[in-house]
Amino acid sequence: MSTTAKPTVLFIHGLWMHPSTWEPWAQAFNELGYATMAPGWPGDASTVGESREHPEDIADHGIDEITDHYARVIADLDSPPIVVGHSFGGLIAQNFWDRNWLLPQ
Repeated sequence: MSTTAKPTVLFIHGLWMHPSTWEPWAQAFNELGYATMAPGWPGDASTVGESREHPEDIADHGIDEITDHYARVIADLDSPPIVVGHSFGGLIAQNFWDRNWLLPQ
């Protein structure tokens, strides 16, 4: 029996979405033994309602800033995660591959 831990699954949402949209997927992966995380973009509030009340908080964040935000999340992990991105979140995930940030060191 292998004692190797499964990698973390990192979910990245797309434009005009909220990290909570990943909750059903996170639950499904958790049930399969994966640790999951779905951190928001810079400026995302903790709830959809709060985000809708303050859309200015998530405005004016560019691709590089968002990519760098998630790179800091990844840097805090013990090993590279499995990255799942939807829509614009998929572009962020592709930036990681382009920069070789998801390769084991």
